[in-house]
Amino acid sequence: MNQENYRKSPENTVDRSTIMRRRFGAAILSVALTVGLYGALDSALGDPHYSYSAATTEYTLKSGEGTSNAAAHVEGVGSVDIRDVQNYIEEMPANVETLSDGLQNGETLVIPESVTP
Repeated sequence: MNQENYRKSPENTVDRSTIMRRRFGAAILSVALTVGLYGALDSALGDPHYSYSAATTEYTLKSGEGTSNAAAHVEGVGSVDIRDVQNYIEEMPANVETLSDGLQNGETLVIPESVTP
């Protein structure tokens, strides 16, 4: 069978809607695999899960200070990534309102007393 007859034979043709369904299915599968792979990598390499104490204390900001200064006062911060402690402080419900309008001199943040890896 020559190439020209192969292309024109009815048993080897696929209609346009079938091609579009296959492409759509391949795109959905690709997205699902990407999301699954990202989730697996994030849990394996991503945000470490430190243990923060339930006990908290308050840190009053001085002029020019921010959440990183407050994080530096958490016991055990030297054995973990200070940026993770800073993010934890920023996400604590007690600090949401304080942080919503920016930090000012003299404002108080609630911080955990300690963190362990």
